[in-house]
Amino acid sequence: MTLKLNKYEACGVKEYWIIDPNKEYIIKYFFENMSLTNIYTFNDIVPLELYEGKISVDFSEIKSEIIDEFGE
Repeated sequence: MTLKLNKYEACGVKEYWIIDPNKEYIIKYFFENMSLTNIYTFNDIVPLELYEGKISVDFSEIKSEIIDEFGE
């Protein structure tokens, strides 16, 4: 996870999410402001910082599909 995170940041990716379907959490990094690194659960609504939070993903609505597709 760390290697990919560093490569994405070095390449100019502005926002990066790590989604763990087994532990049901999301780690969100916003590289323009690293103090905005947050951890969310699959019951949260996660805002996209690239759009100043005006667009978001409600993980509670898609939780079962993610777990079915990518979980253990």
